[in-house]
Amino acid sequence: MEKTIALAGNYSYIRQIETTIKSVLFHNVNITFYLMNNDIPQDWFKMINTKINPIGSEIIDKKVDPTLLNNEHISQQHLDVIAYAKFFVPELVTADTVIYIDSDTIITGNLDSLFELTFSDDELVAAAREIENQSVCNDGVIVYNNKRLRKIKGLTSHLLELGQNDNLYNGDQSVFNKYFDGKIKVLPDQYNYEAGMDSWAYMQSQTDMQEKLEAVDDPIIIHYANNDKPWNNFSSGRMREIWWKYYATDWTSIVEQTNRMNVSLRQIKVPEIKKHLFTFTNDQSLEQLEQLVQHLPECEFHICAYTHVGWQLARMVQYPNVKVCPDVLSYRVNELIDTADLYLDINYGPKDEKIISKFIDTGKPLLAFDSVKDNNIHADNYHVFADDQIDKMINFINEKN
Repeated sequence: MEKTIALAGNYSYIRQIETTIKSVLFHNVNITFYLMNNDIPQDWFKMINTKINPIGSEIIDKKVDPTLLNNEHISQQHLDVIAYAKFFVPELVTADTVIYIDSDTIITGNLDSLFELTFSDDELVAAAREIENQSVCNDGVIVYNNKRLRKIKGLTSHLLELGQNDNLYNGDQSVFNKYFDGKIKVLPDQYNYEAGMDSWAYMQSQTDMQEKLEAVDDPIIIHYANNDKPWNNFSSGRMREIWWKYYATDWTSIVEQTNRMNVSLRQIKVPEIKKHLFTFTNDQSLEQLEQLVQHLPECEFHICAYTHVGWQLARMVQYPNVKVCPDVLSYRVNELIDTADLYLDINYGPKDEKIISKFIDTGKPLLAFDSVKDNNIHADNYHVFADDQIDKMINFINEKN
């Protein structure tokens, strides 16, 4: 059974994200996480994968262009526009069923019943009712019928467009309920137990809400909704200690817990880097870079610039075999000239003739596509491929000792 969980958050929320992941893996195995973000360092993903790959799980970096979220409406002060990144799940995640969870949640049990959820023909998503307003669902926990959703053309763009309405009562949740109205499979309250609403219910004298919270004695997903968060200096809502329990849980304890489950674990194969490829650029556009990166997982791409880089290039660090070095210093450029196995002259815009000349002098190969080649270079180790010959370039790189 494929088990896929999506999250959304940025680096300012990293300890909450990590705590949520710990809680998931304390009770579940063989999970593939997708984390939609725009600023979490590649190093963090590598660190987490080092810890969770041996127990059959992995986390995949999915970068979301922040400019696509700039105009989304946030209706409450404690929320962030990155919450709208949940609407990228059909576009960025390939699994047929995906559980999305906010990063202010804690998982206290097995989630297999959600992974195995079946949908009727008219159900596109599943979510629990909002405790404050039973006529709508809370989108802090969503099960996506992703097999169906991926077929809806322009879905993500449409949801984001709906989010640009300044009159939305509850931001992304209002968008979720408006678009999916009549297409939501309702989950039991135990799968989105809104512990964070406890203090709000008390202050508003909403005894019925407090009674609903009391009625659930076995929550599997605890959601610290509202701004009364357990990691604040003070909070009045229930289950604060549970969040801190998982926050304090070390990875060794999670590995030990997994071993006690006595279950079969996936083998996560991590490609071994065998070659280093260097590119220096003055432009964020590089011809067929993403295809090369995807087809050469055993090659590490080092892309440098003397300036800041645009999003088109910055997002490439979502691939573990890509190193982007903006504002690079000359010592690092010289190191790469000495240590790189090949130079990829695939950038658009002006070339740095000095760097390219130094690499030519090493005798090591330089590769270019016809559309971006330097017409002034005639060196024997400068190899040009037609734009439609990417396979030949890949083979050349693989076969080069």
